[in-house]
This record gives sequence, C-alpha cells and structure tokens, in this order.
Amino acid sequence: EEWQIIEYFVVNMQQEILHYDINKNPITLEVNKPNEIESRFIDSRHAKAPAILRMLQHIITNEVFRNGLIKYLHTHQFNSATSDDLWNALQAVLDKSNVPHNAYRLKEVMDTWIKQSNFPVVYVTRKKDTNEIILTQEHFVPKNKNKNVNDNKWWIPLTFATQTNPDFSNTFPTYWLKPHDQYITIDGINQNDWIIVNLQQTGYYRVNYDSSIWQKIVNYFKYDDYTRIHPLNRAQIIDDAYHFMMRNKRDIIMFLKLIGYLSQEIDCIPWYSMFKILGFTENIYKVPENEHLKVNSHIIT
Repeated sequence: EEWQIIEYFVVNMQQEILHYDINKNPITLEVNKPNEIESRFIDSRHAKAPAILRMLQHIITNEVFRNGLIKYLHTHQFNSATSDDLWNALQAVLDKSNVPHNAYRLKEVMDTWIKQSNFPVVYVTRKKDTNEIILTQEHFVPKNKNKNVNDNKWWIPLTFATQTNPDFSNTFPTYWLKPHDQYITIDGINQNDWIIVNLQQTGYYRVNYDSSIWQKIVNYFKYDDYTRIHPLNRAQIIDDAYHFMMRNKRDIIMFLKLIGYLSQEIDCIPWYSMFKILGFTENIYKVPENEHLKVNSHIIT
C-alpha cells in the first residue's frame, strides 16, 4: 500500500495548524532588527506555509507548480528573493499554460493568505425549497473573542462533491469566493443531496454547513456507502464539526451522532483526526471516578 504521506500531512500537520492558528501573525512579516529574525521562527507560521503551498499546487496544477518552482530557483539561485519573486515565476509559467486563470492574478490571491492573520470559515447554506447553495466567508474567531476582530477576507478556491456526483478526485477550483463577494451561489444541487466543500481538504479553511446539510452528512455516514466520501474529507468533517461545537456553532448531539459511524471506520486517516480530538479533550476524562477505575483495574491485573 501507499504510505499516504499527503494524507498524513493533512491530519497530522494541517489540522493541527488550524487548531493553533488563532491570533497569530501572518506568514510574511517585516523585520527591522537582527534579533527579530529568530523570533519569527518560533511559532506555527512556518508549519502553515506548506499547507498554503499545497493549496496553491492544487489551484494551478502539479505541472505548473513544479515548472514554476524550477524557474524561480534558476532565476534566484545566487540572490535573495521575496514572495513576490515566487509569485512572478509561477505566474509566468501559468500564463503560458492552458490552465484557466483569467479570473485572478497569483499575487493578488496569495497575498490574502500570507499577509493576513488566521484563516476563513466557509458557510454553506441551502436556499429553502430550491436547488441553490449559498456560500459566504467569515474570519474564524475563537470562542470568547470579539467577533469583529478585523474584516479580513480571502480569495478562497472552492471545490465540492455531492451525493449524486461523489467525485472527490478533481481538486481544481470550480468556483472562487472572492474578498469583495458578499456571497456566491451554486445552482443545480439536488435538494435531497449532501454537499461537501473543500475536496481532500486542499484549501486552508474550515467549512460549516447549515443544519439540514449536516444532518444529511450524518445520516449518510451511518451506511456502508460512507466510503464513497474521501478519507481526508471524512477526517475534515470530524475535525471541523468538533471545532464548531467548541465555538457553540454546532451542538454536541450532532457531533456525537457524526462520530458514531467510527465503529465501522477502518481507515486510519479519519481515526487520526478523532485521536487528535481526544488529545485536545483529555482533561475532561480526568475525573475522580475514572481514577478509581484505573486503580481497581491495576489491582485486578
């Protein structure tokens, strides 16, 4: 079998970074003194960078990404370079490719990810009694923090699969949620279908659904067909649901019903996300009753 290195990166690093990427400085930050340089390497920003680059790779395709990096390295092999130099090299290769990109320039897109703090949440809502799905974005704000910390907006690449068309392999963005968009609409989604956004968690953002869509996902997980959903998206759904529950954006009953399917899960990737959550919540289990059980268990053995 494959080593599942990319899948492991997502659940071990990217999801971990999303957990801690709260009130952190941007990836790109100006320094004015030598002693400021070392301090820039002690937080999660440098673990966040590969997640952002993975997202970019899926935006422009593997071939353009690889050739753009080669051009960048050859051009600047004996010089210092900036992030703009990287975007320029990638843009030059992208412009010569047949990859659709008329809607954006790479620098404009990537500056929203490296020069702004934190990350967005994409909200997915079904317009009642229609085949329309409404998507909006919001700056992710931790519980007990002022919701209006800032008005950061991002260029968000959107990919999705549905119950009728559960194709999780195409991670090239089909829609963009832009900083100036109040919302965007996806039409033609069967009212009885679930929709899952951010295929293989290639985008660096969380996704929250309205109650009706969450319920469809929970119900689908109960059956053997749950394996039609990519393991990374099963892991993503567990991780996102937990964090929205902790922000009081989703209730604990929904989360418990969701993870109930794990009794039949045999893939290690979704389980890895669940084990991470158990690690985050380990203090909950440190109650006197549990200690009593541990002592008696030790005596018996």
